[in-house]
Amino acid sequence: MTLRRPALLLSIDGRDLSGPEAAAASVSVDLGLAPAHDRAQVVLHALSPVVDLTVGAQLTIGLGVDGDSVETVFTGIVERIQAAAAGIQVTAYAPSLALSRTRVAQAYLGQTAADVISDLLSQAGVSPGSISADLSLAAYHVDERRSAWSHVCAIARLAGAAVRSAADGSVEVAPLSAGTEERELRYGAELLAWYAERRADGEPAPAIVPTGAGSEAGAERWQLLLKEPDGGPPSATTLVPGAVRDRDAAATVADGFAARAGLRQQGGWALVTGLAGMRAGERVGLIGLPLGGDVGARALTVTHRLDRGGYTTRMTLGAAG
Repeated sequence: MTLRRPALLLSIDGRDLSGPEAAAASVSVDLGLAPAHDRAQVVLHALSPVVDLTVGAQLTIGLGVDGDSVETVFTGIVERIQAAAAGIQVTAYAPSLALSRTRVAQAYLGQTAADVISDLLSQAGVSPGSISADLSLAAYHVDERRSAWSHVCAIARLAGAAVRSAADGSVEVAPLSAGTEERELRYGAELLAWYAERRADGEPAPAIVPTGAGSEAGAERWQLLLKEPDGGPPSATTLVPGAVRDRDAAATVADGFAARAGLRQQGGWALVTGLAGMRAGERVGLIGLPLGGDVGARALTVTHRLDRGGYTTRMTLGAAG
């Protein structure tokens, strides 16, 4: 039997150190879907050569097994340093945090959701990763009452997409239905512990109706709202997004709301041996379970933890979609 050892690589302002070199006692990396920001916490011994690092330092964390298979799982900025006699605890957040501190006043006309999101990322100085959100927005107004991050999340929700940070710190946007590949987690092998549940259908997703081009009084009275934009009295909760002006766009928004509602129909968690490549939003399959057979799910949050007990990855689960 081959002994496999967890490996850690810390890069602090460009200085690369292994776990032993940095005198790291533990590392925890929390990854998730927006509106949460990815976060990392590193505990360093008092004799660590980087114990004097400062707030604002760039922190990159690589995890894996054996020295030749370390994979970057987090890139962020140090936001808080807590000191004690034994050492320090460093807390860093993904660059997406800058969007929560940015407020913009801007009107966008006739652009896609991807265009608007990319521009907001640019104004906050955050690198865009893969941005897939093709919803056409007739008009979208950004104001300073909400942060740029709040607007990015709202636009992605309209487009039926999820927002997350990539390992390099860039922001990615992808449809909730994206990704057909499923990572298999086998009971008795990499799957150490698990819990899964199925839930009764909750409140259905709202109906989505496009905003009319004009009113019953004609296009010249554009400022008047249609009395019955869906053609009759609604039989369920109905939303009329002002940015959506045609039925194709309304169908895209409706599909996204339905996908989010579907995520809540399944829950649970899984604890596995360390999987550095595992990120929030990925599909997983719990294989060979003693009760209930195989379970397909989507990881909503992922926590990588390396300490004296070893390297594990824990994820919370929703429906695969």
